[in-house]
Amino acid sequence: MKVTKWFLDPMKQEEWLNHILAQGYYLTKKSALDKYTFQKTKEDFVIRLDYRDHFSAKDYNEYLILHEDMGWELVSGSRLTGIHIWQRIRSGNDVLNSDSFSRVQYCKRMMNYTGMMALLFLFYFYLGAPHLNKIFLTPGLWDMPREWFWKAFLFELPFALMRISFPVLLIIFIFFFSNSYYKFYKLKKEAESNLN
Repeated sequence: MKVTKWFLDPMKQEEWLNHILAQGYYLTKKSALDKYTFQKTKEDFVIRLDYRDHFSAKDYNEYLILHEDMGWELVSGSRLTGIHIWQRIRSGNDVLNSDSFSRVQYCKRMMNYTGMMALLFLFYFYLGAPHLNKIFLTPGLWDMPREWFWKAFLFELPFALMRISFPVLLIIFIFFFSNSYYKFYKLKKEAESNLN
């Protein structure tokens, strides 16, 4: 089974992948354009996502060996990419970040990831903002006769929607950043209270 699905929130991505795996599948491949390839299985697999900034070659090899020694198989991710997808047969302890400190660090990395994406879209939106005052660029569109108006309007509509999609995506990324920050803050407070 092949499915293409895009996610703005890595935690939702992990939840969706585990939902598919619960139906008797395992993930064999994920392409760069988020095309997921699943195969049917009788085993019960679980997936965990981990976000890591780029590694040195030595650190990345240690990262791989550590997870492989715990039975995890890397499905997607590389030394220079951020999101790593790990998969293994379900057992009693299927958590990558089991202690409080690791969970706090994981949420902090996710917060940084979503914050970086929000800033990237903010920068991109800022560059395109002067042009947003004219969403429909066809000259004289509003003065055309009725039969020509609808043809020109429907032709221009997809381009106009693309022009306004960036502010919408910016708002979505800011929401996910806020959500990641809240989870990070909550886990940090929980970890601090456990230390005291």
